[in-house]
Amino acid sequence: MSTAIDGAVLTKTKAMRRVNDKLRPESKRMYRALGAERREQLGEYFIVDLTRANIAEAHVELGERARQLGVIKDWEKVTA
Repeated sequence: MSTAIDGAVLTKTKAMRRVNDKLRPESKRMYRALGAERREQLGEYFIVDLTRANIAEAHVELGERARQLGVIKDWEKVTA
């Protein structure tokens, strides 16, 4: 059970949804790479620029990017 001191637990799916909500006005979207070869090329998470149909950023760390965008707070932590 989480308390205010321990912090709130956020699933990766929920964190990614928040990131994508924030990226939507910029016509960007975060995806999770499927398959070992894709993960090696792009990292576990990557961002696509939908207007240009290309990879905007590869090897994105989900929790770090979510914090940079301000979609998760300091007391929240991303788990599996």
